[in-house]
Amino acid sequence: MSVTDKGIEEGLKGLKEGREYDKLYGWAVGGGEAEWIVGMKGTRGLRRKFNAELWCGGVERRRIGMIAKGEEEIEELERKALFGVTAEVEGVRVSWEDGKRKEKGTLEEDVVKERLGACKGKV
Repeated sequence: MSVTDKGIEEGLKGLKEGREYDKLYGWAVGGGEAEWIVGMKGTRGLRRKFNAELWCGGVERRRIGMIAKGEEEIEELERKALFGVTAEVEGVRVSWEDGKRKEKGTLEEDVVKERLGACKGKV
């Protein structure tokens, strides 16, 4: 390719309709996204397996920064016990569900103890 007037003229004469490049564009977008996903997942896997600052694929620096920050946040998460109530009554298994949150567990042990106390002697 040339940046001379003659080269530019020849290049403009050979232009094709944009839609002729739609498949090529789709392949480029898909390939870029796939490389990003593989690089992100691969980088995380390498970091976890070898406990080292390793990268793979064509992940950009800011993406690597996002991964590193996310990994640090995951590692810093405090593990907490989740309490729940499950019972088997006449062959039927039942579980307590928090009416407000629609979840079958809570971080509050006292809430579960209260629910268990309310059930004693009722079945």
